Parts: sequence; C-alpha cells; structure tokens
Amino acid sequence: MMKKTTQLLMLLAITLTLGACRDDWDRNPYRGHELVGSWEAFYYVDNFGSREIASNEVDVYEFYNNGRGNYAFFDNLGRWTSVEFLWEDRGHGAIFVDYADGVSEMLYYDFDNRNNLILSRDYNFNSYFGYFYRR
Repeated sequence: MMKKTTQLLMLLAITLTLGACRDDWDRNPYRGHELVGSWEAFYYVDNFGSREIASNEVDVYEFYNNGRGNYAFFDNLGRWTSVEFLWEDRGHGAIFVDYADGVSEMLYYDFDNRNNLILSRDYNFNSYFGYFYRR
C-alpha cells in the first residue's frame, strides 16, 4: 500500500511539474500586438504613491500595426506637438522606440488590473505612467 501511495504522489508531482512547464512553453513572449491603438496618459506611480496627472502633462502614444507610431505631448512652451516613431517588440514586455527626432529608448509595458497600459523606462516599474485606451 505504501509503495502504491508513493508512486501516485510521484506521478502527481511529475504531472504538476510538466503542466507548469507546458504553460511556460505556450506563452508568447511577444505581445506587442496588444499595444496597437491610441493610449492617453492619465495617472503616474512612483515610490511616493500614485496621482492623476495634470492636463499639461498628458501625452498620447499611437501604435500602428506596421511598426510605426506617433507620440504627442506638450513641449516646454506648452504647445501640443507630436513626433513619429518606429517601434519594435523586443519580447517579454519590452519595446524599442526610435523617434523621428533622433531619440531612442527602451520602454517596458504591462497592463494594470483595469487593462490600462502602463509604460515605464524602468525594467522594475518603480515609476510608470498609466494610459487608457482611446481607440
């Protein structure tokens, strides 16, 4: 009886282990297609907490299917301006963004519990902006 119980427990452990591995195999590390659309910033989170952003801090990312996009924001003089960019999904929640003005950066993304996009320049998301889906 003890031998049969031990065998069943080992079989269960192997099944659970393989099941967990299978889940990892099925995950697609490239999820950039989830970014396609227009996203407007509305909150900010850092080590001090979270806050809604002021209207002059709003920015908008538009990601297109073809690896292109547009970034709109208020410049230092308070004018609404935009710059086109190319973007590439680097996998595991990272995208490389190459702006037409010559600036390039790595952005890390995820989604909060309300399916708002969160973007961070920090891999650990110590600070980030939350964006709602516009269209």
